[in-house]
Amino acid sequence: MQQREFYRLNITAFCSLRLRKLGAKQLPFGDEFEVEIQNISGGGLCFLTDRDLPISEVLVWQFQIDIPNHEINVYGQLVWKQAETEEMFLYGVKFLFFKEDEQRNLISKINTLQIRRKQAEKYAAW
Repeated sequence: MQQREFYRLNITAFCSLRLRKLGAKQLPFGDEFEVEIQNISGGGLCFLTDRDLPISEVLVWQFQIDIPNHEINVYGQLVWKQAETEEMFLYGVKFLFFKEDEQRNLISKINTLQIRRKQAEKYAAW
């Protein structure tokens, strides 16, 4: 059984996605579209969309994630794709970090979200 490197938080949130790099070529801000996040971790995320996107190591995508009280802007590569239905696709993303503290900041935000969720569940049980 494979052990995950990072805790994965199941969450329903929306995110803007756009292609930013093709190999070494930086692309201008192009078309942006929205996808639905299924879960997120310090190493990547999983999202659902009706777009059939290519899986390629030369493509770098920018993810602008808006979670209550947290805005996350991160880059990543699509590493797997699974057809959920004829019109919907599920994708796995591996984050790419260009600065040392970016991943620590992301993990901190995910941990804060998890703590808030646990607190809300605890108080709801009272």
